[in-house]
Formats: sequence, structure tokens, C-alpha cells
Amino acid sequence: MNQTYEYPPIEQIVTGDGTKQHVLVVASETSPATRLIYEIPFRVLSVLSVSSGMEFCWRSIPEYRLKLEDLQDINILILYRCIQDSTLSLARFARLIHIKVIYELDDDLLEPPENESWGQRYRTSHLSQIIQMFLAEVDLVKAGSPELAGRLKKKGYQAVYQPYTANICDLPIVDTTKLPYRVGYFGSPHHQNDIELIFSDLMALKELFQEKIEFEFIGCYPRDWQQLEAGIFPYQPDYELFLKFLAGRCWSLGLAPLRRTSFNEAKSNSKFRDYTAAGVLGIYADLPPYRDSIRDGQNGWLVKDSSESWYEIIEKALLCVERSAMLQRARELLQAAYSPETVALNWVTLFRDI
Repeated sequence: MNQTYEYPPIEQIVTGDGTKQHVLVVASETSPATRLIYEIPFRVLSVLSVSSGMEFCWRSIPEYRLKLEDLQDINILILYRCIQDSTLSLARFARLIHIKVIYELDDDLLEPPENESWGQRYRTSHLSQIIQMFLAEVDLVKAGSPELAGRLKKKGYQAVYQPYTANICDLPIVDTTKLPYRVGYFGSPHHQNDIELIFSDLMALKELFQEKIEFEFIGCYPRDWQQLEAGIFPYQPDYELFLKFLAGRCWSLGLAPLRRTSFNEAKSNSKFRDYTAAGVLGIYADLPPYRDSIRDGQNGWLVKDSSESWYEIIEKALLCVERSAMLQRARELLQAAYSPETVALNWVTLFRDI
């Protein structure tokens, strides 16, 4: 079902003195995340500002290009995962000239994963110490999950959580209850250990359903994927193209296994947002990233490590006659809490209150 959105009364979007918000985003890396976090909701704010008389504009630059002159004519500086000493110095100067500084952290980089090469880089270098200095000296830390915000607050940092957005797709009219069932997973290659967790369950499901089930993997797949006779598709870095492609695959179910580690427990609910935006009903690891979004058996399923197997839940989900209604409930939550318009207004509140 297509959903429409009516823009709110203009007084709801006025920020600060109601006249000016000039924002500079500095990102340590360019990724689909930066498009979700900034470009999509800020595009909404730009549209709203035209009719309100409020002056909102923004631009972004990579961290390695940041110079003192870039601080001219801005009143808010957002630093996304920045790690350079020179950026820290400029952030300190920005605060001296009354520019508000926000540090965006969408992963717990203070507790990076031990078994990933990039995590080792943070653990064995000075990067963690630099990040801690950023967190201590900015006006506000914006965290990517409630769990991460809570951890940062316990460490004494001024942290808040606000949801990230999702570009909700118009869906093709497809009956995903028809055979063969199509079950899939997507992720970047460093998530391979997550999908390996449930490979034996997938093999058992292939044995059970035979030609009635198909598996597909986008960007990340188990080592022995050939045994599943699975379809393999490359990682798509363009977020909007990826969502359109995912929606077009018409998956019966999307899987979100996740290893129980401290780092993973602080991640955002990105799989819920992306699956639901693309019209895919999901099965998720019962970990903090998904507990706030998923009502087990109502708008998806949660798999507990101790008492249930992925095999049992996937089988139950495929045979569930309520899948369409469950997906509709998931999309209603997505529209209410994660739509670009809702997230844009969250940014307005943050700008006003900082």
C-alpha cells in the first residue's frame, strides 16, 4: 500500500530563532550511512524551509578536506566518525566562535570488534583516544542506537539517540506466499560470520522444502553457498538503487542473524529499516538492536539463542498465513517513526535544543 505524508504546520519546524540553520557535515568516510543520516532528511528540511521563511542549508565534505575557512557562515558543525587530530583542533575552535558541534557515532568505536581487521586498527592505535576526546569536548553526541546512547551516558558523555531514516519503497503487487518461497540475506562482506551462524539451519530447510524454497544473498554469502543452490548478487553501494533491487526480488522472508557481541549489541536496527522499506518481512536475532522495533509474531520474529533455532522460526514463518498483515504492521511503524519526514523533524528538535 502506498502511503502519503502531509507536511506538518510550519511552526513545528522553526528552530532556534526561526531564521537560520547553516549546517556543515564532515564525514571520515563516504558510505550509504551518510546518505541515510543526512542527505535524505536534510532534503526534506530544505523543501520545508522554502515555504517557511526559515533559512536552512547544508553541505558535506570529507574529513581530509576540512579547512578553517569551511567554518565560515555556519552555526552547526556535525562530525561523522571523525578521527583526525586536525579535525579535533578545528572543532575546538568552532566552539570558541559559538558554532555548535555534534559528533555522530553509529557504532561503538570505543569497543570495536576484536576479530575484524578494522577493529584491530582502532584497538592498537590512538584512534580510540582521539574519539574519546571528541566525545568529551563537543556539545552533543548523537548515537545510532538506544543501547549505544546509554553506554555513552554511563561514561559521562552528553549523548542522545535519534532514529535513522529509511526510504520507503512503493511496492509491486506480488503474492509472496506463492511457491517457491524466496528467503534472503544482505550485508557487507564482513558480516559473513553472521550468516555462517545459521548455515546448518538453511541446509536443513533446503532438505525439508526441496524445490519449494530458494535462497538469495546480496553482498555477503556463506562459504558453501553452492550447497544451497543459492542466487548470489553483488553489493550495491547506492542506497536507493539497492532498496529498489531488494524490493524487486520479492523475498518471502529476510534474515538478520547477528553474533552476540558487545559491539553488535550497540548497532542500529538497520536490517529492520531496510527490509521493511523494501517490503520484506524479517526474522531477527533477539538482540538490543531489534527489540525496540520488533514485536515477536506481530511485525516480524525474534530468534532467541537459548530456546529456539532459526530452522524452527523460518519454517513457522513460511507457513504463517498472517505474513502480509505482519508486514503491513511493520511498515506502519516504519512510516510513523523512521520516515524521512519524521526524522527531519527530529533533526529540527535537536537543532533547536542543542
